[in-house]
Amino acid sequence: CRQAIEAGLVVRGAHPLNCETPIPALVGGVVMPNDRFYIRNHFQIPRLDPATYRLAVGGRVERLLSLTMRDLQNMRSHTLAVTLECAGNGRALFNPPIEGEKWDLGAVSTAEWTGVPLVEVLDRAGVEAGTREVLFRGADCGTVEGNAETIRFERSLPLDQARASEVLLAYAMNGEPLAADHGFPVRAIVPGWVGINNIKWVGRIEVRDSKIDVA
Repeated sequence: CRQAIEAGLVVRGAHPLNCETPIPALVGGVVMPNDRFYIRNHFQIPRLDPATYRLAVGGRVERLLSLTMRDLQNMRSHTLAVTLECAGNGRALFNPPIEGEKWDLGAVSTAEWTGVPLVEVLDRAGVEAGTREVLFRGADCGTVEGNAETIRFERSLPLDQARASEVLLAYAMNGEPLAADHGFPVRAIVPGWVGINNIKWVGRIEVRDSKIDVA
């Protein structure tokens, strides 16, 4: 939280940490410096060791995978400039008020993301016929109102969208390794989808034959 304030971000919540990019920083530029990129978390930020990190790929696949950072970095990489925006951006302006983090208009930023096209990983695993959905599960976890059980943060995409060449498993942001705030060591970057689908700290990809219902 202190680092965010020193970087000039507007802190909306400390536990978990949620910060907006200041509006003046959004004017007149495209790529946002890493320390000014807005931060959105639903649970506390996990601290992962790149030396022991593994990306598991399972479900309806021909080959189960357990990929190290070296494995991912040795695969074909791609860089895309992608804008992420929280679905709640501007929520504080609603009248009457609505539930959720009270964002003004700074929950949006653009960065250049570098990583492995998701299709490369899916092809290496071999997706079985009849598959419909691809789920991304983050390492962040916690509880939500009305449910005492600890859950991990996860979202899914239809297979045809997940196989789109633009979807990345990103490990770098503006030419630098991802910071913990932004999903270190690997996050999903899904152009054209709302920010919540760009899962951070991805630890597992699961291929399913049915849609996954998530909160």
